[in-house]
Amino acid sequence: MRNRNSSFELMRIVSMIFIVIGHTLSWGGVTDSANDFLKLIIYIIYALIVVHVNSFVLLTGYYQVQSKFKIKKVINILILMLFYRIFCLIIAINLDWIQYVGIKDLILKILPLSNFSYWYLNAYIVLYLISPYLNVFVNNTSKKKYGILLIILFIFCSIITRTTMQEFIANEDGYSLIHFIFMYLVGGYLRKYDGTINFKVLNKKITTMDKSSIFLIIYFIIGIIKFLFNYLGINNNILPEFVNIRLKYSFDRLIYDDPLVILQSISYFLFFKNLKIKSSAINTLSLATNEVYLFHMNQSFRKNLYLMLGLNLSNYTIKNVPKIIWVVMQIYFIGIIMFFVRIFIIKTISDNKYIMKVKEKVEKKCNIFDEMMNT
Repeated sequence: MRNRNSSFELMRIVSMIFIVIGHTLSWGGVTDSANDFLKLIIYIIYALIVVHVNSFVLLTGYYQVQSKFKIKKVINILILMLFYRIFCLIIAINLDWIQYVGIKDLILKILPLSNFSYWYLNAYIVLYLISPYLNVFVNNTSKKKYGILLIILFIFCSIITRTTMQEFIANEDGYSLIHFIFMYLVGGYLRKYDGTINFKVLNKKITTMDKSSIFLIIYFIIGIIKFLFNYLGINNNILPEFVNIRLKYSFDRLIYDDPLVILQSISYFLFFKNLKIKSSAINTLSLATNEVYLFHMNQSFRKNLYLMLGLNLSNYTIKNVPKIIWVVMQIYFIGIIMFFVRIFIIKTISDNKYIMKVKEKVEKKCNIFDEMMNT
C-alpha cells in the first residue's frame, strides 16, 4: 500500500467514476429521455469523461514496461470475473431479474471470457499476456524509432479512421486489441522518455505543479473542442455531412481512438502524473475500482440495476441531476461494499486445506511460467 502512487490511484478512482457516469446516462435511459437543455449538458459530460478507458491502458503501459510478467495476475482477474458472474447471477435470480436460465445460458453467463459483458478485461488479459513481447521492443529500440512507430499507429489507427467513411484498420472505435496495444506503447513511451522533456516559458523552467495545471487546461480545451464538434456540428450542420455522421455515432457510442480523445487522454494522464500527492485513504479507496466495474457491468444486473436505484422516469430535466448523481454514488458505494464481501468470501474459501494445497501447486507452476516469460 505504501508503494502505490496516490496520484495515479486518484486517477483510477476518477476514471472509474467517469465510467459509471457514462453507463448511468446511457443504460439508465437518461440520454434517450433527456430534454434539450439536459442533453446539452450530457454532450459536455461525454466530451470530458471519454478519457476513462484510455487512461487505464496508458497506466498499464506506464507500469508494465518496467515490470516483470506474473501469470498470477491473469489468474486473479479470471477468478474475480468468475466470482462476480456467479454472485451477480445468484442475486439476479433471487430478485426475479432472470426468469429462467438453461444449462447453455448458465455456462455462458458464468465462464469469465464467454461474452462482451467484461469487454475491457477480456482485452486487458490478452494485452497483458503479450506485454513481455511488447516490452522487448520498448526496451531495445531507440527513442527515434519508438516515436516513428507511435506516429505511424496514430495516423493509420486514428486519424485516417476518424476522417474517412470507413475504418482503414478494423479498430472498432478503440474497443480493440490494436488500440490497446497503441495506448500501451504510448504509456511505455511516457515512462521511458517523459523525464527528458523540459518545459520552459521565457527561459523559466516550469515546476511539476505548473505542468499539472497546464495538462489539466489542455484536457479541458480539447474537451470543449470535442463538445463543439459534436453539438454544433450535428445540430446546426456546420460540418460536412459525412463528418456529422461520424460524430453522431461518437455520441451514441464513446469513441476511444478519436485523435482528439487520444490527445485528451494523454493530457489527463499527465495531469495526474505531475500531481504529487500521498494519501493512504486514496490508495485504499482505489482498491475497489475493479469491484465497481465488475459489479455494475455484469450482464445479469445492468438491465434492472438503474431501475432499482430510481432511474425510471420518462423525461429527464436539469432538476433530475441530483438523482442521477445519487445513483452514481450508490453504484460506487455498493462496489466498495462488494470489495469487502468478496475479500471475506474468497479468504474463507482459501483457508480450506484442500484449496490451500491446490493453491500451492498452482503457484509453483506459475513461478515456472513467469521465469520462462521474463527471460
